[in-house]
Amino acid sequence: MPKKGNRVISAYTKHNTIQLIRGGKAYFHLLEQLIDRAKYFIHLQVYIFEEDETGKLIGDALMRAASRGVKVFLVPDGYASQHLSNNFLHHLVGAGIHFRFFEPLLMSEHFYFGRRLHHKITVVDNYHCLVAGINIGDRYNDLPGQPAWLDWAAYVQGDVAAELTKPVTGKECLIRVRRNDWVKRRNQVSRSYVELLRKSSAHVTIMSSYFLPGRAIRRQLSLASRRGVKIRVILSGVSDIALAKYAERYMYRWLQKRHIELYEYTGSVLHGKMATRDHCWTTVGSYNVNDISAYASIELNLDVDNTAFAIQVQQHLDAIIANECIAVTGKVYNTYPRINRLLQYGSYVIGQIIQASGFVTDSVKNKRLPNVTIYLMGAKQTFYGVYYTLGPLDSTVSDNNGNFSFSYTAQGDCVDYGLVIGMSTYGGYTHQNNYVVDVFHPEYHFNQAYQLNNIVLKARELNYVKFNLKVLSNPYDTLNINFSTGHGELFLQYQFIGSGIDTSLLMRYVPNEAAYLRYFIYSSRLYDSAYNRQGADTFQLALKDTAVISKTFNTTYDIPIKHY
Repeated sequence: MPKKGNRVISAYTKHNTIQLIRGGKAYFHLLEQLIDRAKYFIHLQVYIFEEDETGKLIGDALMRAASRGVKVFLVPDGYASQHLSNNFLHHLVGAGIHFRFFEPLLMSEHFYFGRRLHHKITVVDNYHCLVAGINIGDRYNDLPGQPAWLDWAAYVQGDVAAELTKPVTGKECLIRVRRNDWVKRRNQVSRSYVELLRKSSAHVTIMSSYFLPGRAIRRQLSLASRRGVKIRVILSGVSDIALAKYAERYMYRWLQKRHIELYEYTGSVLHGKMATRDHCWTTVGSYNVNDISAYASIELNLDVDNTAFAIQVQQHLDAIIANECIAVTGKVYNTYPRINRLLQYGSYVIGQIIQASGFVTDSVKNKRLPNVTIYLMGAKQTFYGVYYTLGPLDSTVSDNNGNFSFSYTAQGDCVDYGLVIGMSTYGGYTHQNNYVVDVFHPEYHFNQAYQLNNIVLKARELNYVKFNLKVLSNPYDTLNINFSTGHGELFLQYQFIGSGIDTSLLMRYVPNEAAYLRYFIYSSRLYDSAYNRQGADTFQLALKDTAVISKTFNTTYDIPIKHY
């Protein structure tokens, strides 16, 4: 391989075929297929390897390959994949897989110092190669009710799968491998992006999940724009790391002043990293256009000098812009409140300040709810995502008109925030005083700066049912009354012992949900404490403040039998 000074110049290889693969089901189906067809060896290096449904799917495929005698080498990043269990690793190693973590110089659960293994590469039998921005985990796969994060991979067959092996005869497609690794003084992918912009003549399209270009790339963006090059940048509308999104939005005005078109992807979280120019040249891989990828991580991209592939990539990106993006114009940017621009600047420089205001409303009765406690929750950032562990950070109470407001100075390493009504959970709801909130959608997340004002938190005001029960004669030892909603929430139980019962019970319920009122009659004379008779009434209570149900029985024998 030719050298210039101390720099290794990556040469193009030409005996290759290449195919663009969109992340999700198609990618993992191909990956599993390649593993199952492997005959000699598999090298898989990845940043995040999760022990979830997708991770177990790929882990099982690797173990099957090892059982066939295929040499399998698996290297995930030691920091981002640190939560793999010992049991999972024991099964991998026990199946014959050669496993090791890529370790930084220093590391704890929440901190690392050194390099990250951020590239995502699979090489099979020195002929098949997948270079991607796609980690192994459920969020990158298409699952029921959960579309995959938008991402891409290049599937190559040919020379590039093993740069130092003998060429393989195939169709001609010029491809070169580009690496970033500051320890080995390689900054090839960064130079590829500079080259992309410097050589562009008509148009450039860049897709990046965390777009914070350094000085060199910003300069080339400016110069290309002055030459009349049409530049389009596709970014994530909702990011998994909110701090990065705030900082990214701070750059919008700088980009728009240089006539660079901006689009925010709205389909899901955008995680793809790819760029193309002039229908002739493309780069795709793990590299984000920011200084972390440029100077802190091990990255790998493929540069593809091929017109047919570049046209294919451009068509995919054009379709995404047309059907799955919103254009961020100067008019849209100017609608961001001034406070949100300050937040973006603060995120770009050091951190962020949380200011939020809104009101709590009853989602059924269409009225505002007073005296509701709202909690501000925080999310801690890791280098492979965020998880909700910090909170409550602060709290406030809605006033008599249901209004509330927060003013909180962000501290520590929180990068994402949410508002929650109620802290304790029971069944499918959180409860607080006289309100109920569906726990599956209890939080309002601050993923986008312009959503910090006029926040609407929804709850439902609980109502009451008054149950009048009279039993003149009770020959059994115990009468139990069970009251619940259709899914078992707001469970209440009352127990009566004695020959005669005359009582009124006041019980809470969720309006417009089916509720169940059941009678359980137990006899302590039975060793198994089984009930002898059971009765039930099923009813649906609407929006009355108080509903009244009355029952009178001469004897508990009159309670009808109804089994569940």
